[in-house]
Amino acid sequence: MAQNYVENCFDQDNPALTDLQNIESNLHCLKTHFSGSSTPPDTTVGVIWADTGTNWLRVRRADNAGWNPVIDLSTGSYGGAAAKVQRTVTAGSGLTGGGMLVSDVTVSVASSGITETMIASSAVTASKIANGAITAAKLPVVARVVHRMGWQFGRTVEGAKDFSVNKTPTTKDGFYVYKTSDMSNLYAVFRGGTTKYILYARLYHSTAGAGGSSSGLIHPQQEDTTGTLDISGLDNNTLHWIRLQFWSNSESTTAYLYDYIVFAS
Repeated sequence: MAQNYVENCFDQDNPALTDLQNIESNLHCLKTHFSGSSTPPDTTVGVIWADTGTNWLRVRRADNAGWNPVIDLSTGSYGGAAAKVQRTVTAGSGLTGGGMLVSDVTVSVASSGITETMIASSAVTASKIANGAITAAKLPVVARVVHRMGWQFGRTVEGAKDFSVNKTPTTKDGFYVYKTSDMSNLYAVFRGGTTKYILYARLYHSTAGAGGSSSGLIHPQQEDTTGTLDISGLDNNTLHWIRLQFWSNSESTTAYLYDYIVFAS
């Protein structure tokens, strides 16, 4: 192992044997990369040092004030805490993140970063998606129709169903909903009214309770209205009986219902 590099190894006043020995020693330093357990005594920018104390091959930094580890001579691992691979990951269109490869670099997709023109045909197939990688919770919430007024409710000749209501919420119809884990609410849109009073409508479940009683207001002008029922606490993968209840601000009156539809999201 050699670390002592002699700068002046050729001078007319030097003994020839001394210069030849210094040249040989210098070549040995270069051959072994100044190997040794301690820092070479004469350093300059770019000097390579085989640090036998830690088994790291190091290179002298540009400021000549320290060393950057290059490779672990015992394991073959590259870089260390201060090592930098001179490649920068730059975020492209629709991406965020990037940086120098000092450690792991995360590049993520920005909001609305991927459009239909950025994913090549057949780029995403079933075989490329791991089991369980895409769940209902990661998909956007999309409202879907789970029930709409059917013949079981009945209609009059004029196209509306007549029924009696009073101030007490009364069940007039019902339907089953098969609840899945991605369903949290039911939204009902009613169209009906009374001849002169206000008609109220809501969805009701024996466990979830009532929903939409304040927003489920149907004016005499036959306006559409929406009632909401929170079903997030109900069991998943189970059929649940949902009731339609109606009442009015009058002791007793005749109401009519043209139609209704129920969405889930």
